[in-house]
Amino acid sequence: MRAPVPPPDRRPGLALAVSLAVALGAAVLAGSLAIQVLAALDPAGEAATLARALPGPAAALLARLARAPLLAGLLAGMVPVAAWAAATWAVRPACAEPRTVARGLAAAWLVSLLASALALTAGPLAPRQELAALGYALGWPAWLSLLAVLGPSRLPKPATRGVLLGVLLLLLVLRVVPLGWPGETSLSWWAMLPAVPPARLLGALALIALATLAVIAVIRRGERGRTLAALAPLVLASFLLQRALPELEHHGPAKHAAALASEINTSYFQAGARVGAPAEFVRAHADSLARLPMHARTHPPLWPVVFNGATRLGELRFVQRLAGGTARLLGAEPRQAAELAASVAERPLAAAELAGLWLLVARFAVAVALLPLAVWFLARAVGGELAARRAAALATLLPAPLLYFPDVDLVHPLLYALAAAAWLRRARGAAWALLAGAVAALLVALSFGNLALYAAFAALAALAGGSARRGLRAEAASGALALVPLALLVAAAWLAGARPLAMFAAALREHHAILAHRTPLLWMALHPLEAAVGLGFPLVLGPGGALAWRALADGARRRALEGGPLLLGATLLVLLLVNFSGQGRGEAARLWMGWYPLLLAGACAALESRPRGWALLAAGLAGTLVVLKGFYVFVWLYRLA
Repeated sequence: MRAPVPPPDRRPGLALAVSLAVALGAAVLAGSLAIQVLAALDPAGEAATLARALPGPAAALLARLARAPLLAGLLAGMVPVAAWAAATWAVRPACAEPRTVARGLAAAWLVSLLASALALTAGPLAPRQELAALGYALGWPAWLSLLAVLGPSRLPKPATRGVLLGVLLLLLVLRVVPLGWPGETSLSWWAMLPAVPPARLLGALALIALATLAVIAVIRRGERGRTLAALAPLVLASFLLQRALPELEHHGPAKHAAALASEINTSYFQAGARVGAPAEFVRAHADSLARLPMHARTHPPLWPVVFNGATRLGELRFVQRLAGGTARLLGAEPRQAAELAASVAERPLAAAELAGLWLLVARFAVAVALLPLAVWFLARAVGGELAARRAAALATLLPAPLLYFPDVDLVHPLLYALAAAAWLRRARGAAWALLAGAVAALLVALSFGNLALYAAFAALAALAGGSARRGLRAEAASGALALVPLALLVAAAWLAGARPLAMFAAALREHHAILAHRTPLLWMALHPLEAAVGLGFPLVLGPGGALAWRALADGARRRALEGGPLLLGATLLVLLLVNFSGQGRGEAARLWMGWYPLLLAGACAALESRPRGWALLAAGLAGTLVVLKGFYVFVWLYRLA
């Protein structure tokens, strides 16, 4: 017999009074911010800025309001009060518990208070920054108010999550809610999808729908059939998504080789052109870092060497044929792609260079396509076969790899999943700890930021409880084995004259110099939002909303986690440390890409066991991909003027 449900508390109480006070304060500050922003806005001089940052009708409306800033301030001040009134009116016995909603409303508009106060006291800001501040003061709190009402409601969870996601995607299309911080790093709004020819758009949407149906079919299949045969459709679905999603962008699939040739996007192609003898390049890397372009200034020498090696392989006839086949398979016309790549590189490109770029594109495409299998392997270490297959299916639609395709960071999710999966199996034999260390060492050779993966190994050992807990001596032995490959890598570099410690110190100095103009505290607050973009808003609303967060925190405090919660808790702990270290200032959607499979595998069991909820989640991820790919710029070829 089900326990009786206690009647909801119908009294507004102190919680509602506090939430109203916060909303009124937000109204005053947000209205003041709107007056300040629009009074300083020159509609004529900032017409181009408004057109780039907002849809046409919204830009025109804002230009008109700039001529009447007091009216704009009044309208802005009405938003918090109207949201509070609508939310409290919607709280009925069949909908939500008033006190819970009131706390959510207070939290939502506290965000507005902080955003408005910081913007008002920060001094003169650029127009795009002022508009972003207004979005953080009004747009995001308004959506959070809706979350405060629907989140604790007794309405069906798939329906509430669908409404929340639909409203959020609409706000993103209308550019009501900002992503990032202009002038430091942000995802620029660009309505590319409406400009796609109808036939091409329908073809792309059909392929995306087909890929999504393949994912849903794997989810509904459950544990039936052999694993590899059951997961094979996910590899095909991944290739379909990589083929279809670029059609929603301005440059289309022709951008792939150009993206890798773009100095602003990676710069490894330019650095690779400076590699004569690879051994000499590696030896001189510590002294030459400051003279390298963009990203190459802050990373180990492996990627420039890989790009140079790809160009050398591009001289082979069969590699050139493979490059042409890759371009056509991904939907690009080779001649158009070659012209775009040469334009972005700002010089004519040899056939070997173009073939090398497409060879790298092929490698990244394979890495993305194999990610679902790696996630299954990881999730199988912390859960059953059913949960592992569902995690693998959702990994096919994981936004970050698809949104940033092609980018060198696309290999990180695959390698992170393999490293974590091997480490979780370390009790089965020393070879697993050694394998985890070998993959982690390879990741460090690609980027110094991947050193954080060793912290994840330590967190997984420290937070484990029950059957996952091992003795101190056993963990010390596993840790030593995991460090052996890194030690060998450092020793080999040292013996070759590369001075790895000096290289790391020089890269860190360049990293700090590049990010010196970015605000550390700002990004500590914005990184979770950026991570939600890369992980996928549906996953945050679905598994994230269904998690028992108090139990997770309590288990982490007592060091008594097992299975999925252990993987999730350790990953979140390391991400918190990374966030508050101040080393990463922006671009968490891309730079934290490797951690997203760990979060997904750790949280997949939190969803309802019914296949219907999972299918809706997959559809939500697909819709999110379409909106983000068609309205936001993720891979840069040129700076928008």
